[in-house]
Amino acid sequence: SAAAKAAEYAQEGEFLKNLTVLITVLQDQRAESAEATLAAPDMQDQEARSLLIIEDDPDISSLLNHVLGQKFQDFQIEICDSARSATLSLKENIYELIILDLVLPDSDGRELLKIIKHSNHKDTPVFILSAMNNRTIQEDCIRQGASHFFMKPFDPEEIAHEIESVFSGNDNPAP
Repeated sequence: SAAAKAAEYAQEGEFLKNLTVLITVLQDQRAESAEATLAAPDMQDQEARSLLIIEDDPDISSLLNHVLGQKFQDFQIEICDSARSATLSLKENIYELIILDLVLPDSDGRELLKIIKHSNHKDTPVFILSAMNNRTIQEDCIRQGASHFFMKPFDPEEIAHEIESVFSGNDNPAP
């Protein structure tokens, strides 16, 4: 900035000298930037890790976003409030974990679970959230490929703990 300012406000006869200094500074900056890129190529090529929350209740999605955002700061958290928006996101992105509400405004969450498990996310852990205390529904979700099932109201810290277990490879599903 100082070199650019010196060139901009140069007195007659000093303009070329100041412009030369500015060009040298810019070339040095470019070289430093190129060196930094070469020193850490995997940082540029590495995509952000992502979690998907599919939940139509803004209070619940906000709570999960806050708690999980604190625990998993290196993850991007995306929130979808319908099966339709989730389906679009699932086609465009790769997620390391999905949290799915069973009651969505435009679909039964079990139908969306089937879609997830027959897509490029078939191996992605899916945590189910449900207010329905029905053992048959819970067993159906696990049979369809859900890895965990949480009853509402739930403890978001418990979900965060289970996510940590999944990512560390110490996964003990909590039905």
